[in-house]
Amino acid sequence: KTLRNAIACLISLPGKETVWIVNTHLGCHWGGEQYQQSLELVSFLQSLEETAASTEGIMLCGDFNSLSLFRSVQTIQSSFEGGIVDTWCEKGIDMGGKNGSICRVKGCTFPVSCPLMRLDYIFWRKNKNGRDGDDGEDGLVLKCVFVLAGGEEKGEQLKYASDHLPLCAIFTIMS
Repeated sequence: KTLRNAIACLISLPGKETVWIVNTHLGCHWGGEQYQQSLELVSFLQSLEETAASTEGIMLCGDFNSLSLFRSVQTIQSSFEGGIVDTWCEKGIDMGGKNGSICRVKGCTFPVSCPLMRLDYIFWRKNKNGRDGDDGEDGLVLKCVFVLAGGEEKGEQLKYASDHLPLCAIFTIMS
């Protein structure tokens, strides 16, 4: 078994609101190892929610080394009442491949030379009240604006930082 962990940071937003940012890197051995790691990660995330009940939510990101149909990713997505949002599915922007290359499949980040697999994710767990910025409620709300996998031209040098393309998201504060 590959020992893996997660790191979490509680970020203060304008006003009294907070959001947890969690980053992880699951093992690369598909199956039981990743599933066990996902169960441990869910337990950790649930403990964070209990620690800061007034938080706006949890942002979970990282290298999951798993396709979305794998049990490890499915476990994370189904373990929270009200759900956890895959920001790529909600706001992903397809940059297309260079010169129409078939190598750039939507949201895929691996391998960097010809990304055909989506192994990296940014998940957003709305607060327990489920506010997402569209329901007209008063108060501070984070809302995902867009998500981008990799980069072309100006971001080209970024692809050499890892064997995965970077995955970036921008959130805005709605009040």
